[in-house]
Amino acid sequence: MSSSIPTLQDSETKNRMSNPAAVIEKFENSFRDIINTFVSENSANVLVHQNDQRPSVEHSVLKFLELANETESFFLKQKATIALTQPELVLQEEIQELTEDLKRKDEVIESQRNKLLEWRKLLVSMQQKPVNGNPK
Repeated sequence: MSSSIPTLQDSETKNRMSNPAAVIEKFENSFRDIINTFVSENSANVLVHQNDQRPSVEHSVLKFLELANETESFFLKQKATIALTQPELVLQEEIQELTEDLKRKDEVIESQRNKLLEWRKLLVSMQQKPVNGNPK
């Protein structure tokens, strides 16, 4: 029988998921757990066989990947919320991206123009030089 009454665990999860600092902190802690499995005092003092560490490493990596997906989901939800509540911010971001894209394209065009001018000068100078000692 399923209950529609929110539990304490549900509200804790919602609070953690609504707080970006908590989401990032969980993600960072899971990364530290992966590192700690390799740099623990036990592995420094006693040479541990790779197979002994494998389950804990796999568990840490799986937890990290799960939290990475949760973090990505959190930020996608935040972006969707902003898009709904403040569409002008989304438009400003798009305008900024388009402006930067135009700027990059203008720089590429200018660079190609400069190369074209150099090649034209080179072509003209090659056409003016005598070939095999015979002037034109």
